[in-house]
Amino acid sequence: MGQGLELTGLVGTLALAVPLLILFLIVVRGTRSRSKRRIRASRPAVVTEGAATAAAAPALQPELAMPHADRTSGASVADPGMMPTPSASQEAAATGEEVAEAEAPPPDPIEVARARALELASEAAKAEAEGRERDLPTLHLEEAKALAAAGDAASAADRLRMSLRASARLGLKLEHARGRIELGDLAAQHGDLTTACEHWSIARSLVHELKRGDDIKGVEARMRNNGCPTDWVLNDF
Repeated sequence: MGQGLELTGLVGTLALAVPLLILFLIVVRGTRSRSKRRIRASRPAVVTEGAATAAAAPALQPELAMPHADRTSGASVADPGMMPTPSASQEAAATGEEVAEAEAPPPDPIEVARARALELASEAAKAEAEGRERDLPTLHLEEAKALAAAGDAASAADRLRMSLRASARLGLKLEHARGRIELGDLAAQHGDLTTACEHWSIARSLVHELKRGDDIKGVEARMRNNGCPTDWVLNDF
């Protein structure tokens, strides 16, 4: 009969435990290997989806970078959100200009009238130099009005007399009548109703002769409102 090997004690325990431990490690390793294979198998789908998204993104970028386009006309329309905004200094300058314009005083009517009188005096001198005498009564009359508006009554009366002399010499009855009306108005403004009525009376005779209905009404209203007699005649002006 052969003799068998008997393992007892610690040696026997180790002899039994080692094979079990090796078997356990093999099972664990096999489980991990299968898990890794499953993870690798699932990764291509995720990467493919991300790559598809990244590939589609560049197609949208030109649309975002370019201004919006009008699909009907093809014209490019700037995005209001991309328009440059004015700086604080530009806004302050614009506001300052608006305030300056709002605070600018209106032109002085007297200075405007004086400038107009100078312009008409220059035109009258030019007309006289060029021999355009028929323009002189009207130019002197308009200059007189401008001088009166500027407050220079004496110079205005002088220009009106120049207008009367020129119109009388040239036989321009309408211009003469208008000069007389202006002289009468100027005299009335300074309280000389006697002289005013005399000038208006002569003007009324002239516009009656010319059958100027509106001018007749105007001069007769002046005479009536100021109590002028109807038979006054002024021989010297």
